[in-house]
Amino acid sequence: MGPLLTTTVNQALLAARGQGAVSIECSLDLERTRATVAIGTTHWRWQGVDFPYLLTMIHDSFMSRPNCIVVPGGKMEMAIRLVVTPLLQSIMERRKSAKQADGQY
Repeated sequence: MGPLLTTTVNQALLAARGQGAVSIECSLDLERTRATVAIGTTHWRWQGVDFPYLLTMIHDSFMSRPNCIVVPGGKMEMAIRLVVTPLLQSIMERRKSAKQADGQY
């Protein structure tokens, strides 16, 4: 089961990131257990899986699984743009690098 990111935990993650912390101990299962979460500038990591701070950009969204974000219907277009744009930019950069390595550019 993936983490359950509550507003309180999300705020703690963002505060830790702002303070330059490298990790934080928090609960990802409604205070049943405690977990150590690694803090990065663009993501946080738990059990070897990176979770973006995307949830802070889309109000009322949450991660239901490590690779699944649940977004309110009215915010779906914005969520798609936030998720897909960086992926497309990464693909285009890799394509450009590959072409340069082959001497096509």
